[in-house]
Amino acid sequence: MMMNNEEDNVILGRGLSAPDMIKASPSQHGVALKLHVPLIFGILPTSLKRLVMTYSCFSWLMPQWRQRYLILIGNYLYKFKGDSSPAPKGTPFSVDMLENNLLLAHQEDDMSPAFANLPPGYDSIFTVSTFGKKHYYAVSNRDEALTWVNSLRQSRQEAITRAMGHAGHMPYPKSHAYFDTLGKSLQKSKERINQKLEEHSMREMELTDISGGPRGFYG
Repeated sequence: MMMNNEEDNVILGRGLSAPDMIKASPSQHGVALKLHVPLIFGILPTSLKRLVMTYSCFSWLMPQWRQRYLILIGNYLYKFKGDSSPAPKGTPFSVDMLENNLLLAHQEDDMSPAFANLPPGYDSIFTVSTFGKKHYYAVSNRDEALTWVNSLRQSRQEAITRAMGHAGHMPYPKSHAYFDTLGKSLQKSKERINQKLEEHSMREMELTDISGGPRGFYG
């Protein structure tokens, strides 16, 4: 897929490095484990999810916890591979569109079976939900998880207040506004790429339907 240089630079996250954001005094930042869930596991009933987590032969189906470095700054939540990464991973989350919660001990959830394989040193989980999709992050203790939840909720309220034009008395750091501009561009670029990929997949499916696919020995 060919893209112009300007779009390619934005996609790479140029100007959105983790060290630069940390220097700009973000609302919250730190290491967290992100739960990556295979598509098949996500649609299984809870009883089968528990079965999968019990037997090592199903390891290819098991969700995996992967380390990320989260930075909450301005209007976006960014995910990095580490605190020295030159660019974010994936699409930044718009904080004004986020819902988040702290998962309490023994609280029932669709992904509860996957919590059994949390690595040592991580015992608390908070969720970030956007457009109907829930993302799971694990941190070292409940206080840290609660700090993330409160910081995200406060940032969400502040972003909504700014958007409504009611934050004139609240100074907004220029560095945060600068990152917001780059974050919005990155988000739009990612959305365009995802749309192109979906359109490409749809065309391939349509071509397969037209050709009829394999018709057997006497096709």
